[in-house]
Amino acid sequence: MNVNEVISNCAIEILGGKLGTKNPVHPNDHVNKSPSSNDTYSCNAYCYAIPLTLEQGFSAYLQQIDNAIVRVENSLPRVYKLAAGGIAVKIGLNTHKALAAHDSMVEAHGALYVIAAFLTKYALFLPENEPGSSIMPGNVYPTQCEALTIAAQISGNQVAVTVGGLNGHFELNVFKPMMVRNVLQSIQLLADESRSFAEHCVLGIDANRGHIEKLFRKSLMIIKLTEQKFTIFHLKILM
Repeated sequence: MNVNEVISNCAIEILGGKLGTKNPVHPNDHVNKSPSSNDTYSCNAYCYAIPLTLEQGFSAYLQQIDNAIVRVENSLPRVYKLAAGGIAVKIGLNTHKALAAHDSMVEAHGALYVIAAFLTKYALFLPENEPGSSIMPGNVYPTQCEALTIAAQISGNQVAVTVGGLNGHFELNVFKPMMVRNVLQSIQLLADESRSFAEHCVLGIDANRGHIEKLFRKSLMIIKLTEQKFTIFHLKILM
């Protein structure tokens, strides 16, 4: 709706009207008359404007992995700091706030959750790579991709760790064992499945060159790739 109002005001200004009056161009009656932005944005938001190479696509995935490694490494210095000791009468006397606050574990698990999220996204874009069912022709079980449903478990662990981090009454957090258990489980799940996914699915990926060439030849967007070259050529002629 905000976009419609911006467009409406721009049109009003061009036509010499007063901003905010919705006259002569109304954001609903005119700008949003047909079609609604709700009908177009959700689809077009995921369409590429110009053709992308495989290198460009995979480089984006690689950058996500690099960023994930940095996030985990950046959270470790705060995880290394352990609060030792305890309190007797629970009045907070001579105690350190780290006995109640476990923000470092919430932060570290957040980094793990990000990894689980983008690994699942990778799997959704990969085709089947296994022979499939022996009794149902054409039915293929992409087990390596399906194994990344561990993201659901890690998502649940994220909620549990976050709830644990919310507590810490009387300067003592009794949720710490639960938080530690969930963090360790997420680490183990990600480590095991990442190795398996890389070894049995990602390693050896090859381009379907015939299909790529077919799509490339049918795409009108290749004009964008040559537009700049033609513009430079025309400028040279004019000069």
